[in-house]
Amino acid sequence: NALNRITSLLQAVIEIGYTPAKWCDSKVIFLPKPKKESYDDRRAFRPISLTSIFLKTTERLVLWEIEENTLKENPLCKNQHAFRKGYSVETCLSDVVDNIESRILRGQHALVCMLDIKGAYSRVPNNRTGGNNRTG
Repeated sequence: NALNRITSLLQAVIEIGYTPAKWCDSKVIFLPKPKKESYDDRRAFRPISLTSIFLKTTERLVLWEIEENTLKENPLCKNQHAFRKGYSVETCLSDVVDNIESRILRGQHALVCMLDIKGAYSRVPNNRTGGNNRTG
């Protein structure tokens, strides 16, 4: 039966740690961000990768294993906001602001260093030869 074959295939991929190259092929489409004045700039688009259902299933199984076992034994730092359920940029910013405000209220100092990497996706070459088409 097909389900048993797929299950065996995914188990083998995970056990030997090899992902078939064909599964890694992806098609990237760019969706326009809403309410932009102009769509002449690459930063006005959001990239979405369309990948194989087998790759997505394997990723989901590995993530489930990590969340159910590894992270229960070795949890992430409480300040880790990326790649965690229930955490986001908003929760990170909320924690930073709360930390700054609580220090001010206690008469303490807070030193904050922020880094903004402008246009990460607009720096990616947009032709197949890997040329240097940069904007920004």
